Amino acid sequence: MYFRDAAGAICGRQEFDARNDLAAVRIAAMLCDACSDSCASYELWDGTRQVHSAKAAIVSDLHDWTEELVVRTEEMIQNSEWAVSRSRRLIDKLAEARRT
Repeated sequence: MYFRDAAGAICGRQEFDARNDLAAVRIAAMLCDACSDSCASYELWDGTRQVHSAKAAIVSDLHDWTEELVVRTEEMIQNSEWAVSRSRRLIDKLAEARRT
């Protein structure tokens, strides 16, 4: 997936595996929400096929396995060199996930 800032520039990129397109869209939306102070939208790709693109939005109602994958992927984003890795919202969401 690619994170895009308000100007449309790529401010982050992260790969993850999902069971199917629907799960991938839900995970991507959750990751975008977690970094929404640093990104305004995202694009989701499966190789050369664009699966989905959307503006940042609040997402809820994830299954346990999805939530676990999201947290692991958020940690990878935070450890990346991309601008989105410095998202204060991402840091706060990870701290909250670690407490629960």
